[in-house]
Amino acid sequence: MSYDKKAPKILRLTGPLNYRIWAKEVQSFLKARGLFDLVLGNKLRPNDASAASSFRYTTGGVSTRARGRTQGGARARPSPADTEEDTEVFVLLLYKAWRCRNARARTYIIGYCSLIIKNKIIDLLIASEQ
Repeated sequence: MSYDKKAPKILRLTGPLNYRIWAKEVQSFLKARGLFDLVLGNKLRPNDASAASSFRYTTGGVSTRARGRTQGGARARPSPADTEEDTEVFVLLLYKAWRCRNARARTYIIGYCSLIIKNKIIDLLIASEQ
């Protein structure tokens, strides 16, 4: 089994006495897996407006289907329906990727907590709240 798949031996958070050491160890672990920005709240849950503007910036708002079409050697102009449909798909994909990363970060954080601490944070749905 490669190192990347192994979870490090981090003592569980039991309260304020071991918080500093626990936080630094979990922080390093989450950074190594590319999840720490999400925990800090720097990677917010995508919503329609931010994801749509990101889509327009990265693709110029041109439909992926429309980019492949040509009319007499010239590129076809995308229809508004194509662009809206592609934007919806893009937003959905961004949200699914965020949801998966959030679940991984929550699993790691909760996994390194004692039962008492787990009971306090279990209902927090976003990793940055934990």
